[in-house]
Amino acid sequence: MRPVILLLLAVVAICAADKGVPEPWAVTVSANAGRAGTYQATTRYGTNNYYVCVPTTYSADNPAGVHVFFHGQNGQGGAPDFGRWKKYFLEPFNLIGINMQYMDGDNMKDTEGKVAAAQQAIAQVCADYKVIVPRGVVSSFSGGGLPHGLTSAKYAATRGPRWPFTLSIMYSANYSQDASVGVPMAWYIGVGTEEWSLAGLGQTAVGRASEIYRASAKTGSPDVFLKVIAGK
Repeated sequence: MRPVILLLLAVVAICAADKGVPEPWAVTVSANAGRAGTYQATTRYGTNNYYVCVPTTYSADNPAGVHVFFHGQNGQGGAPDFGRWKKYFLEPFNLIGINMQYMDGDNMKDTEGKVAAAQQAIAQVCADYKVIVPRGVVSSFSGGGLPHGLTSAKYAATRGPRWPFTLSIMYSANYSQDASVGVPMAWYIGVGTEEWSLAGLGQTAVGRASEIYRASAKTGSPDVFLKVIAGK
């Protein structure tokens, strides 16, 4: 009898602890509200951080969309770098950049926690700036396709604060979820021939494109671009 009582007490304690952990979207306006330039922010999910890059095109009178990027394996060191993102993407299209920074570098480890951290990052940026939902883009490189895909599987059923995107991008990404699930999206799927066989990235790219094309029979014409880059 005693082991059963101890088990019940443990379950109660766990449930109580869970209730004490705020959801990712439980945020308030932070000290970074309206802040310009590029800066790092932390989340309540371990060592999962993110960097924000606010384009010069943004102002309270000119709200922006968001671009969320999931880096590849051991790619956390590149999170502060918005160089090409800013010049060719964030500035021209008035998007606030969010580069996730998972300090353990392993997208396969606690992917759920990494997804929660990304949700908190999105929620915080939407609280701190005037953001147009769903004028957003979500993208991933290599192993970053794992949190990218799981985010889609969990939240893409409806556009809104938890899925503020109309375009999804895979840069040789290990995206294992069904791309046709959720609201209809525009897609760019790119993969280089030199990494076609690496972790099955070529098959993944073709598989995701095929899912979208098949789904188009029900949802209408797809907006999908599958690009195979020779020698890359």
